[in-house]
Order: sequence, then C-alpha cells, then structure tokens
Amino acid sequence: MVLDIDKSTVLGVRSIESPAWGLISPRELSGGVKTLILMLFDENGYYYPANAMGDNCCKWILKISEVRDVHLLLMHTMLFPEDFTTPITLVDLDNKIVRSYDEYMLAVAYNHDRLGDVEDGIKY
Repeated sequence: MVLDIDKSTVLGVRSIESPAWGLISPRELSGGVKTLILMLFDENGYYYPANAMGDNCCKWILKISEVRDVHLLLMHTMLFPEDFTTPITLVDLDNKIVRSYDEYMLAVAYNHDRLGDVEDGIKY
C-alpha cells in the first residue's frame, strides 16, 4: 500500500524513503495510507471517512474487504470499478447503507442532485 499510494519504500519500522520528502516516519504517510492501515488492522469495526482517501485507495479498500468487513463513510464520490463484488458497507449522507456498485451509484447520484458539487464542505 505504501509503495503503491505514496510511492514510498518502507525501510524499517520507523523509516520510510519518500521520493518527495526523503526519509520520513510513519506519521508523515498520507491520510489514505494511514486510513487503509487502520481499516486492515483495527478490530473495533469503525466507520472510516472516505475524505481521507483518494481514488488510488479504491483497489486497496476492495482487497481489504475480501478479508474483513469494511465500513466507509461516503464523503465524496470514489471511482470504484463497476465490477466489484466484495461487500463494502458505505454510509451516505442520509446514513443509508449500500452494499453494491449499483446502490453506491444511486446514493452518489441522489446526494449530487440534492447537494450539487461539494468539495471540502463548499457548495459550488
């Protein structure tokens, strides 16, 4: 995940080589990588905010959902592949739970029609 998303190489427990920043600690990893790591290892069943992740996290969310339940707060439209079959619980702005790509797209369309283009909490 770290190499794919942040383009960084894990050298050790506290050492990561970033092409942009040089040597960094795990604290400086992107919010997407840190959220995915929590999603993979956390045992509490939290709902994870999608606003911490970009579209490059979608394939990792699906991989994680193959081995454990994934609960994701739908904060923005993510570009999941249309053929995904692993269950993901997505909670949209009205707290409806969706478990398939078709239901996901319906929730996105509903929220878009209702709210317009929303980015970082600003309605355009």
